[in-house]
Amino acid sequence: MATDQLTQRVNLEMVIHFEPNARNGIGEFFISDCRAEAITQVDSAIAVTAYGAKDAAYQAINQFLKQQNELIQADHFVKTGVLQ
Repeated sequence: MATDQLTQRVNLEMVIHFEPNARNGIGEFFISDCRAEAITQVDSAIAVTAYGAKDAAYQAINQFLKQQNELIQADHFVKTGVLQ
């Protein structure tokens, strides 16, 4: 018995900005926009995959940016001796 392989393609778009002199006084990265679009529409039940992918990508990128912001703060402390 052959089964059809259902494949859904999802386009994810993240817009990331760096804001100098943000709330920590140094600057920080943040996600300013996040979008998902189903490129192939398999069926309505599978179409929600685009939104699940968006949430997963947002969480992963947000965690990465938090780590980058911590590195910026640590680098600032090493260079200046001032905690932010």
